[in-house]
Amino acid sequence: MKKIYFLLFVALTFSSMLSAQIELFNLGGGGAFPAGWTDTNNVTTNNIDKSTYYLLDAGSPGDEIISETVDLSSYATADFSVDIRSFDSGNHIETVVEISYDGGATYTESTLSPITTTGFTTFTYSLMNVSNQVVIRLKNNGSSNADRGIRMRNIKLVGNSSDPLISITGPNNNQVFAAGTTSVDVVIDVQNFNVAAASAGDGFIKKTLVSPGGTFLEDKFDVLDDAVAVADGENFTITFELVDNAGMSLNPVVSSTVDFSVSFPCDLQIGTITTTCDTETTGTDTYTTTIEFTGGNTSTYTLDTGGVGTISGDNPSTSATGTIIISNVNEGVDFSINFSGLLTNSSCDFNRSITSPACLPAITCPNVGSLIITEIMKNPSAVDDALGEYFEVYNTTSSAIDMIGLVISDQGSDSHTIGSSVIVPANGYVVLGRNDDTDTNGDITVDYEYSGIVMSNGTDEIQIVCSGTTIDLVAYSDAAFPDTAGAAMELSATALNSTDNDDGANWGNAINDIGSGDLGTPGDANGFTLSVQSIDANTTFSVYPNPVNNGFVNITSQSNATITATVFDVLGKQVLNANLTNNRLNVSNLRAGIYILNINQNGTTSTKKLVVK
Repeated sequence: MKKIYFLLFVALTFSSMLSAQIELFNLGGGGAFPAGWTDTNNVTTNNIDKSTYYLLDAGSPGDEIISETVDLSSYATADFSVDIRSFDSGNHIETVVEISYDGGATYTESTLSPITTTGFTTFTYSLMNVSNQVVIRLKNNGSSNADRGIRMRNIKLVGNSSDPLISITGPNNNQVFAAGTTSVDVVIDVQNFNVAAASAGDGFIKKTLVSPGGTFLEDKFDVLDDAVAVADGENFTITFELVDNAGMSLNPVVSSTVDFSVSFPCDLQIGTITTTCDTETTGTDTYTTTIEFTGGNTSTYTLDTGGVGTISGDNPSTSATGTIIISNVNEGVDFSINFSGLLTNSSCDFNRSITSPACLPAITCPNVGSLIITEIMKNPSAVDDALGEYFEVYNTTSSAIDMIGLVISDQGSDSHTIGSSVIVPANGYVVLGRNDDTDTNGDITVDYEYSGIVMSNGTDEIQIVCSGTTIDLVAYSDAAFPDTAGAAMELSATALNSTDNDDGANWGNAINDIGSGDLGTPGDANGFTLSVQSIDANTTFSVYPNPVNNGFVNITSQSNATITATVFDVLGKQVLNANLTNNRLNVSNLRAGIYILNINQNGTTSTKKLVVK
C-alpha cells in the first residue's frame, strides 16, 4: 500500500509540473475596461459597466464586449470562463461567446452559455485552437427589449502549458497611471521553472528596465513583485527573461515585456461659468461667456471653440488664476470649448459645454383680465387637428399689449412660452395656432405659431399666465360648452370679460364660414351673441362664496322654486347632483380644484366655474 501511495504522489507532482496555468486576463466585478478592450452600449437604457458587474442588454443590435488581442501561440490550450446570471422575471437569454483567431477580423468559433437565474454561475469554455491574435467577443443572445439582460463578472482567460513560462500579470500593457504616482508594482508569474540563487534551482530571472534615466540590468533570484520608482510624464519598458544557472537564455527564449507610463498632471481647473446677454430684444442678440479658472501658468494651453465667438480675458498659459471671456456669440448658438495642455508637460484635454441664454426683454405682466380668450377651434373638420387648432385672444384695454414672454398652457403638462413679439391691439384680437401656413391650416391667418399644446376635443383648459399669475383661464367641457366639429366655440360679444368667459352658457357655435368650410371668426369680432332672454336668465342666479373654502356654496335666484345643481369635474365627469330647497349646496366631499357648476330652475339654466379650496 505504501508503494501505491508513493507512486500516486509522484504522478500527481509530475502532472502538476507538466501543466501550468497562466492567467492572461481577469476582469473582476465591473469597472472601466483595460486598454485594448472595447464595449459597445447599443441599448442605452443601462450602462454596461455597473461597478460590481457588467450588464449586456438584449437588442437589435444588443450590447457587446470585445477583449484585447491575446497571444496564445506559446500555450498548448486555453480556457475561457465567466460568471453569469440572468436577473428578474421575463425572457431569460444565453450569453454568446465568440472566438476570433485573426485579431477580430472574423469570428469563426461560437458557443452559448446555459441560462441561469438563481445566482452567478461559472461558465467555462475550452478554445478549439490557439494563435497569436485571439480575440473574444461576448454578446446577449436576445434581440428585443423583452429579453432580459445578462450580468457578468470574473471574465477570465487562462493559458495552459507544460513548458517554462513567465508572464507579467500587472500592470496591463500600455497602462497609464495617474499623475502623482511614485511607485508601480510589477507582478510576475512563473510556471514550470524553479527560480533560485546559486544553482539551487533551474535558473534565475534577468530584468531589463528601460526608463527616462537609462537602461538598467539586474539579476532577480525570486518571483516577488518588483517595485519600480516612477514620476509624472515618464514612460517605462520592463522585460523579465528566464535564464539557466549560467545566465544563458533558454531555447526557445522565455520572456515577458510590459510597457507602462505615468501621465502628466492636469493642473488647470475650471470654476464658475456664466453666460450674460449683451442686449435683450425681440430679435437675435449676442451674449458673452465668462469662465473662471485656477491652476494656470503650468503649461501652454490651447482654447478651441470651433470658431465660435472671440476669446479674450486672462490667458491660462501665463496667468495662475483669472477669467476667460468669450464674446460676440449669437443668441441661440450653443457651443463647446476645449482646453488642452502641451503634451510634454500636461495631460489636460477636456471640454465644457456652453448653452445660450434666452435674451428677451423684461416682462411687464398685464393686469388680470386684460387679455381674455374669446374663440377656440378645438376640433376642425376641414383639416386635421394638428394643422387647424387655434384660439383667439382679445385685449380688453385701450392700450396695446405685447404677449412676448407670456406662457400659454393647459392645467396639465402642455405649455409654451411665447418667444417673439405678439402685439394685441387695444380692443383688438390676435390668433394663436398650431400651424401658421394658410395653405394647410384651413385658411386661418395665425399671428403666432405655438408648439407643445394640444387641445382635447372633450375637456381641457387654455390659460394665459405671466410670472405665475393667471391672466385668463377657460376650462371647457362637452357638458357645459358647445361641441360641434368644424365650428369654433365663440364667446358672446356681450360677455367680453374674464369672468363671463368662464361660463359655458356665454359661448356658442360660430356661424361664419372661414373659407374652408369650417366656421369661425379668427381675428375678428365674434358672430355669436347671447339673446336678451338668455342674458336675463343667466344673471338671475347668484353663486357665493366662490372660491369655496368652508364646504358649502350658496345658490340663489329671484324664484323660490327648487334649484337643481349638477357639478362636473374638468374631465366632464359628473361628481355631484342635488335638488336644493334651502339654496345651500354641500361640496365638502369634493377635492380642491376647478369644477363646472350647472344650475337649473324651472327650465332656466346657467353654467359657472366653481373653485373648491
